[in-house]
Amino acid sequence: MLVTFALVVVGWIIFRADTIGDAWGYICRMFTSGEWGVPVHGKGVLVYVLLMLAVEWVQRTREHALQLDAVKNRWVRGAIYYALIIVILWQESSSVQFIYFQF
Repeated sequence: MLVTFALVVVGWIIFRADTIGDAWGYICRMFTSGEWGVPVHGKGVLVYVLLMLAVEWVQRTREHALQLDAVKNRWVRGAIYYALIIVILWQESSSVQFIYFQF
């Protein structure tokens, strides 16, 4: 999981940078600047990433992470699904330009 995550992050850097040289500079600075820590504007995202990693780890033997076989009550399972939908819609309210519109 960590290797896949690292490859995706590097891919994002490459696609978001103006040139390959800029992308290489960003990647080099990530590992050489000595500024390890959580960015000021990214702390909320870290909570969601850690939550998703925890759910994925707990559900690693299942086909997908939201396979809630242990929750027998269908109303509780439905409430969990609807709560996730509400959180997704709530977070979707911020407008961000789609990355491939730049090309």
